[in-house]
Amino acid sequence: MKSRRNTSQRAMVAEIAKSLYHPSAEEVYAEVKKREKGIGRATVFRNLNFLADNGVFMKVCFRGEPARFDTNHQKHDHFVCNICRAITDLPPLPQTDNDAEKDELVRRGFKVESKSVAYYGVCDKCDRPRLSEQNLNPVKI
Repeated sequence: MKSRRNTSQRAMVAEIAKSLYHPSAEEVYAEVKKREKGIGRATVFRNLNFLADNGVFMKVCFRGEPARFDTNHQKHDHFVCNICRAITDLPPLPQTDNDAEKDELVRRGFKVESKSVAYYGVCDKCDRPRLSEQNLNPVKI
């Protein structure tokens, strides 16, 4: 990608995106508008994509969600709650077949540069009420 000058708008977009946890472009735009009324949606979206394309943060996509921007540069996986849609960073879980998967992809001619894992289920906050309800109303057999 060709080099572009670093603008004050881009710096503000980056600062706000970094202050939020896995924000969508709309969430960043809403925060930017609080500071700078004259900035347009297209400017914010273009700068977010530029920053992601240049490694400032990663653009990640989760099932049923708009694209989000992840500012955590540490190697990690994600957990997405199917109820509240909360996204949680997880340390990568050990995977014994990870090297075998990569070796197979390389054998097929792919150049593997990164891997992203997302787990889907119910977070502990959403599961607590369900567990309490089950304990209060035990199933009779």
